[in-house]
Amino acid sequence: MTRKKEDPKNDITVLTSHSLKQNHLELSDNAIEYIAPGTFKDLDEIRVINLYSNHLYTVQAGTYAGLKNLEAIGLHYNRIGYISPQALRGLKKLQVLDLSYNAIEYIAPGTFKDLDEIREIELYSNHLYTVSAGTYAGLKNLEELGLRNNRIFHISPQALLGLKKLEVLTLSHNAIEYIAPGTFKDLDEITYLSLYSNHLYTVSEGTFAGLKKLEAIYLHNNRISSVAAGAFEGATAAQTVYISNNNLVTIAAGTFRGLSSVTEICIDDNAISFIELGGFHGMPMINSIILAGNERLTSIDKDVFNLTELTSTDGVSVDLGGCKLDCQCDIDWLDEAPFTTLYAHCATPPELSTIELPSLKCVNGLMVPI
Repeated sequence: MTRKKEDPKNDITVLTSHSLKQNHLELSDNAIEYIAPGTFKDLDEIRVINLYSNHLYTVQAGTYAGLKNLEAIGLHYNRIGYISPQALRGLKKLQVLDLSYNAIEYIAPGTFKDLDEIREIELYSNHLYTVSAGTYAGLKNLEELGLRNNRIFHISPQALLGLKKLEVLTLSHNAIEYIAPGTFKDLDEITYLSLYSNHLYTVSEGTFAGLKKLEAIYLHNNRISSVAAGAFEGATAAQTVYISNNNLVTIAAGTFRGLSSVTEICIDDNAISFIELGGFHGMPMINSIILAGNERLTSIDKDVFNLTELTSTDGVSVDLGGCKLDCQCDIDWLDEAPFTTLYAHCATPPELSTIELPSLKCVNGLMVPI
């Protein structure tokens, strides 16, 4: 329902009760600051109310009283800083609630408890600081929850319990530092979860447990310095993992264990200097690994992969652009089937500096130009 703010169409500043009986009530793009409780009480058949792009400061108790057939409310692009915990009571048929682009800092637990049929709640671009336990409790039909671009630093491990039908959860562009294992365990239907552009510093074992329908993992632009072995177990449908632009130094053995459908891993622009043996085990379908921009990475051991599990008919491409490779015979394998390298240039030894790895071969223990 989101729409960009435009110049006011009218000069309405206060809305009072009068005979507005229609299926769709359009009051957007005005300068409404206040709606008296009971204003809509006789509009039994109203299905949609659009109040976006006004000057509303609160959502008060009783404002939507009597709207037993209401299905959608558009309140985006206002100045709302407070929602009464009783404001949405009785809206049993409400399916869409858009409160994005406001100034909401806190939503009391139970505020949404009567919304039995709610499918979509948009709260992005507000000033929310936490995702609290009880705020979304009981929303058994919720499919989309938009929380991106807030100030969220904490998610209660109980905050998302029971959201069995949730498919889309956006948490990007916040200040989240840590996610407790099990926080997402009830999200059986989730296909899209954005966690990029936060302040995450670690990804713990069990973080993605239960997310069996998740299509991709978005963790780029954080502060991640460690990813525990088994952190991604459970995300068996994920095809791409983005961990670019973080602070990773080492890829530990088993880091990507359980990602049986992944075809691409993006871990470029980190500070990786070492990949443990077994670091890329557990990804039988992998065909692209992007390691570009890891200047400290000078060498990769062949045993970081389990060659017997690789199934991609296209082979595995390894992007090493910007890595300062030490071109010794122990990395000659990177251009042997099923592997190919992209932008792989030698930094040492000096006599091979700037030469591309595919232009070299190992002869009598030394790398020489072909």
